[in-house]
Amino acid sequence: MSVMRVLGRAGDRELTWDPETGAGMQSAKLLFEEKTQHFGYLAFLEGPNGEGSEMIRNFDPHASSIILAPRLVGG
Repeated sequence: MSVMRVLGRAGDRELTWDPETGAGMQSAKLLFEEKTQHFGYLAFLEGPNGEGSEMIRNFDPHASSIILAPRLVGG
């Protein structure tokens, strides 16, 4: 089972999908595209055991863990 965590002001949200059967994958892909393309979120592929991450620009249906985070605004 794969998971996408969406970080936000109102709390974090999790969405899961099964890369083998495709169950939930379309919803995950649509959410990924909505957040990254329309709301400017950054996407990260989380490394094994939560160590390290790599920024991604496209939804990876075989990823075990994706984190979507809003851009930080400095001032």
